[in-house]
Amino acid sequence: MKKFKIIIFGLLFVLFGATLFWSCSDEELTQSDTKSNFRTFSNEELVDLEQVVNEFYGTATVFRTGVTATVREEVAHYDCTEIIIDSDTRARGYLVSDHTTGRFLHFADVDRTNYVFKTQNLITNERETITDIDHLPDYGSSDEFDVIRIIGGAVGVQPMGWFWGKWNCTEHPAVFVTVPATETYPGDTKCKNTCELRRFGISFGTTETWVTCSWTY
Repeated sequence: MKKFKIIIFGLLFVLFGATLFWSCSDEELTQSDTKSNFRTFSNEELVDLEQVVNEFYGTATVFRTGVTATVREEVAHYDCTEIIIDSDTRARGYLVSDHTTGRFLHFADVDRTNYVFKTQNLITNERETITDIDHLPDYGSSDEFDVIRIIGGAVGVQPMGWFWGKWNCTEHPAVFVTVPATETYPGDTKCKNTCELRRFGISFGTTETWVTCSWTY
C-alpha cells in the first residue's frame, strides 16, 4: 500500500510539472508573438524602400526596418513599419503600406531634436512640414509621436483617413463665396468647411477648405 501511494504521488508530481511547463511555454509563445511583429520585405521592395528613404531625406541614407503595427480602417488594412536611421536606437521614420498589396502609401519623419514632423503622400507626392510639435497635446502623451505606440492604443476599427485624412468636418453656410467666371465651375457656390486634420493617427488641429455648399437657393 505504501509503495502504491509513492507511485501515485510520483505520477501527480510529473503531471503537475508537465502542466507547469506547458503553461509557461504557452505564455512565452504569446509574449513572443506580441513582440515579434516584423514585416518581411522582398528584395524588390527593399530597393523601392531605399529609393523612398533617400528621396525623402534628400541624401543616401543608411537605415534598417523595425517593428510593424497594423491598423484596420473601415475598408482596408494598413501596416506601419519603423524606419531606424543609421546608428539610432529609436525609429524616427515610419512607412505606411497597404496590408494586402504591400504598396507603399505614406512616409513620416519625427525630428525629436528640432521638433519637426514631416510627411509625404507617396501616391500624390504631397509633402507637409509641421513645426513646434512639442507644443501639441498629443506629443507628450504619445511618447513624442511614437506612431507604433499610438497604433497600440487604438481600439477597434479606425475611421477612414486615419493615416492621412480629414474628418469631423463642419460646413459654415453663412460663410460662402461664388466661383468667378475665370475659374472652374463658374457661378458655383462654395462654403467654408472646417475639418480635423489627422496624420499617422495624430491630431494636428483643424484645417479650412472651400467646398461646394450642401444647400442651394
